[in-house]
This record gives sequence, structure tokens and C-alpha cells, in this order.
Amino acid sequence: MPVQIQALKSECVVKIECGDFHSLALTAQGQLYSWGTGEKGECGHERFEDCEVPRRIKYFETREILDVVAGKHHTLALTSNNEVFAWGDGRYGQCGYGEFESTSIPQQVFLPSLNQTVSYLHQ
Repeated sequence: MPVQIQALKSECVVKIECGDFHSLALTAQGQLYSWGTGEKGECGHERFEDCEVPRRIKYFETREILDVVAGKHHTLALTSNNEVFAWGDGRYGQCGYGEFESTSIPQQVFLPSLNQTVSYLHQ
């Protein structure tokens, strides 16, 4: 039977995302909450530990999140400043921050500019 998540009761949640063993909630104010298994850092709470109830990801307290996507054991977020952040299981490079390691701290992903992308495609 569905039950209301008490930790989010007073929040205006506009999006929910689910990975294999972690979940995220994005609020209308651009705050991001996560909970679930955190053994690969996918919850983003700066520790490799599980979180039984939704907790706000403190790393983004000064940033507004516009969108979030959950992978199997990793997460990506887009800020209002068009910054992309990733965290969680990065063993195969899926996070895109340039290392093949897992992290529980969101890392900025630097995307190539349009000009760099176009010139790369024409090589």
C-alpha cells in the first residue's frame, strides 16, 4: 500500500527519479533529496553509506537544480547555470568527470563547447 514519505511532506516535489537502489526527489525550489543504497556514492551525501529517509544533498545548497537523472548506481544533475554534475559509480567512466572511480561528492562534468564538438565531428 502506498504511504506518504514524511520527510518530503512539506516539499513541493516536481520530479522523482529512481536508480536500481536509490531514489531522488527534485523540489520546485531546485533542492535535491536522495535516499537508498549509497555504497557506490549514488546518494551524494559525501559518504559511502545508505540513507533510509530522504535527505537534502548539501553540496547543492547554493545551486538551483533544474533536472536530475538516476542511472543504475550513479546520478547526474543539471543546475540553473547550465552546469552538469555527476556522482556515484564511475568505474566505467559513465559519470563523465574524467576518472574511473566512484565518488559520493558531486563532481562537475565539463562538456565540450559547440565549436569543439563540430570540429571534432569533421576530423
